[in-house]
This record gives sequence, C-alpha cells and structure tokens, in this order.
Amino acid sequence: MLLIQVLLSVFVFSCVSCATADFRNPIDSMETSIGISTETLIKTVTDMANKIKTLEAKVEKLERLEDKIAYLEETMMLKNEKIAKMERVVKALITEPCNNSESKDSTEPTDTSNSKDRHDVQLHTKDKHRGIRQIETVGFSTVLTNHLQHLGKKLVIKFNKILKNDGNGYDPNTGFFAAPLTGTYLFIYNFGHHSTGETWLELVKNGVAQNSAAVEGHFGGQNLQGGNAAIIHLNQGDRVWVETYLVSDVSLHAQTTTFSGVFLY
Repeated sequence: MLLIQVLLSVFVFSCVSCATADFRNPIDSMETSIGISTETLIKTVTDMANKIKTLEAKVEKLERLEDKIAYLEETMMLKNEKIAKMERVVKALITEPCNNSESKDSTEPTDTSNSKDRHDVQLHTKDKHRGIRQIETVGFSTVLTNHLQHLGKKLVIKFNKILKNDGNGYDPNTGFFAAPLTGTYLFIYNFGHHSTGETWLELVKNGVAQNSAAVEGHFGGQNLQGGNAAIIHLNQGDRVWVETYLVSDVSLHAQTTTFSGVFLY
C-alpha cells in the first residue's frame, strides 16, 4: 500500500508539473517528466495491488491454520488426560481384587477342613464386581495298577491310581474325564502289552473316537508299548475316555498303561 501511495503521489506531482508547463497537453508532459508511459504505470500499480491481495489471502489462510493447530493441540491434551485417567482406573481394578483377598484372609478364620475341596475345583472364575476372569489349572494323570486280560470291544479302561487330579475332572470309578471348564486340552495315553495277539485302544470324546493306537505281540515273553496323543477342544461337561477297539481279546499290562490330560488354554 505504501508503494501505491508513492506512485500515486509521483503521478499527481507530475500532472501538476505538466499543468504548469503546458495546460494543453498535461499527459504528454507527465510522461516526459517521469520517463514512462501512463499505461505502463497503471499496469504496474494494478499488478502490485493484485499481488498485495494474494499475500493478504495467504496471511488469512495461515491464521486459520494456526487456529486449527491450536484447537488440535487442546483436543490432544484432553485426550491424553482421559487416557491417563483410564490407565489409573484399570490399574486400580487389577490390584483391588488382590488387596481384597489379602484382607479377607487376614480377618476371616481359616477353614482347613474344606480347603482341599475348594482348591481341587479349579475353574474359570469371574469377579462379580469387575468382570475380571482368572484362569485356573486343570489336569490329571492316572495309572493302571492291575493286569487286564481278555477284554472285549468297546470297554472303558478304568485307570485306578490317580497321580494328579486338579479340578476333580477324572473319575476312577467310571474311567471318564469330565471337563470342568471350556477350553483346549492335551490328552496322552500309553499302554503295555505282554503277550501274543493284538491290543487296540482309542481315545473317545462323547462317544466319538478321536484317534487310536495298537501293538501286536508274536510270542509270550515280548514286551511292547503303544500309545497316542491329541489336542482337542472341550466344552464344560464334555467327557473323554480310553476304551478297547477292533479286537475282542485285549491284554493290558499294569504300570505301563497310563492316561493323562491337561488344560492348555
């Protein structure tokens, strides 16, 4: 704007000078005095005015961008405060159940008569107030301690010696393992064979065979070992067991015939 004012002042001054020199041709006198044509001067002034408008528009745009940046910074600060608050709440939810359990143990008398039963049944539990799930361990390991001979088809093997039974899922009276909780399990079964003939066993879930294993003896003093394993999904209450399969005269040797399972995830 200052440049425009200077140019206009020069123009006015030139016009006045020309008027005093020659009233009949002031334009020609002005052009002669400043050394440029009137059209060139007008074009220069117009171009300068347009450039100034462009610069003013860019300045206005930058000001708007600065306002947006300030708004985003304020919004980000508020979000960071909310995140920090949520982190504090989550931390409190995680530590509070542990603190409550410790205080409960310190104030309430211990009932040792039922402690084993409470620890045996280890399931997925849910905190009533917070909804936090805690995963407990379930697993069992069993052994057959007596020789079994001349077993027929589809007979459930009742492993009578329990080495481990976390969750009380295995029942030695039936030979069934009933899943205390829903999840993925690993099962392993092995069997010993000490006679001629064949021994076939299979792993069964709810009446449906999952896999099988077999050995075949050719003379009476031969010691053989067979078995298999499987990772399967169980819903709570599903049953798994080992039974005889295919042949009707099966022999199982004590101590080398086992059945185990464990909850994975």
